[in-house]
Amino acid sequence: MVPLWYETVQVWPLSGNGKVDRQRLPVPRAGERGERVGARTAVEQLLVEIWQQVLGLERVGIEENFFGLGGDSIQSIQVVSRAQRAGLQLSTRQMFEHQSIAELAAHLQITAPPQSTGASLQPFALADMQPANVEALRLEYGNLQDLYPATPMQEGMLFHASLDEAAAAYTVQLHLSLHGALDVQALQRSWNWLAARHVALRSAFTNSQAGRKHQLVVDAVELPPAASVAVAATPIVMSAALATDIVSPAS
Repeated sequence: MVPLWYETVQVWPLSGNGKVDRQRLPVPRAGERGERVGARTAVEQLLVEIWQQVLGLERVGIEENFFGLGGDSIQSIQVVSRAQRAGLQLSTRQMFEHQSIAELAAHLQITAPPQSTGASLQPFALADMQPANVEALRLEYGNLQDLYPATPMQEGMLFHASLDEAAAAYTVQLHLSLHGALDVQALQRSWNWLAARHVALRSAFTNSQAGRKHQLVVDAVELPPAASVAVAATPIVMSAALATDIVSPAS
């Protein structure tokens, strides 16, 4: 990343083992970079208040960079969540594409925040798509059960996972050692039962016309057969199989 400003240090503070003691470095004087530009619209004022809350700052200018102020990817998701609750249709991707309040506000407007009525929603009631596009997804998947916008946390995770698919971001691999005979067919049936029981195992993601991520759910799915490695496989072969598995795209 390119620094937004530089701080002059006369002498590097060192720790007892001769390394730079980061705790003793001077705090960058971001507030001395010039006069801050205040909010000019209701959208800008709302974003200023949200940034101040999330970043723990007393003042924020509309032309200051979110990440330059110390923000990170997790805090960007917090900003998105608070903004959406306040009626701003903000996405995590927009936080990275437009990193100042002035730039963000030019692409946003305040709408009425969603109200909870306590009533159950019909399938597809939350889909932010044209009916024709929803119908196209129905035809593509055949057994589509529901469709709704992804949460800010999901959008953030998908964004970072797409930056480097080989890095297997947010993928957790669990190793289990089993002793005795293994009934592979029973194991396969168990996996399929879990998929039928839990919506998350029957979900995928797609984009709306506006580029917003949507989670789609099918009513039934059969997981692919379990891969197998020879019982006599060496540790090197096992490690290679596990390394291949963790970077394989989810079905």
